[in-house]
Amino acid sequence: MPREQWRQKFDSIVSGFRAADFQTGVPMVPRPKSEAWMLCGLLKHENQEEACGWLEAESGNDASPNSLKRQLALHLGHELGHEPTAEEQAELVKSGHITPELIDLPSFTAFRDELDRAYAHGVHAN
Repeated sequence: MPREQWRQKFDSIVSGFRAADFQTGVPMVPRPKSEAWMLCGLLKHENQEEACGWLEAESGNDASPNSLKRQLALHLGHELGHEPTAEEQAELVKSGHITPELIDLPSFTAFRDELDRAYAHGVHAN
């Protein structure tokens, strides 16, 4: 998805939350998909100087021979055809193999900023 299209989708969700007066709504729109976020987190864990902005330009098509799902699986040492489960991916974050603060992808930063904003609003509303 081109960056402009991603931005329009993200902004549309933000506008929808505002129109509905849903102050704690958080748009989660990975570019092109969440595996880019996970892979960037792993790369940054191994080398904080690693640039991973190229991941947002990768194909989001799972049928691609170099799909992000496949790249993530291979990076984790999985056999061909075995994609990491949601539980396995959550464990990577819990164990510190993926540190969200190190993920420097614009789509993740936008998500994290909105999450921080929603959290702050929720805390101050109570």
